[in-house]
Amino acid sequence: MIDIGVTELEPLISITAACQLVGKSRAAFYRHRNPRPRAILPASARPAPPWTLTDTERAQLLAALNADRFADKAPAQIWAILLDEGTYLGSISTMYRAAAGRRPSARPPRAGRPPAPGPPRAARQRA
Repeated sequence: MIDIGVTELEPLISITAACQLVGKSRAAFYRHRNPRPRAILPASARPAPPWTLTDTERAQLLAALNADRFADKAPAQIWAILLDEGTYLGSISTMYRAAAGRRPSARPPRAGRPPAPGPPRAARQRA
């Protein structure tokens, strides 16, 4: 509707003045007049980044995480101990992902709401 007003005023006055009279942004007028063609990209699998651990590196990391001497240690502690020994197998977050068995692109689950409290115990037994 406003575009019609601007296009009718365009031969008489400038587009800037017509947009001001009608109350429409000049950028919005041009955006509506010359829409960009939307590129439709094919859905493809994302390639693995070059810094992804190889299968042998992942096996070494899991072997270190499952070692008996680290049975009661968190991955951050294992990382620090191995680093003190001069061994770097991956970052702390990589160790956590490997220990959880997740792929690097997987996101941790979002925390949900706690379950709503049910009726009192006595009310459940009578019903």
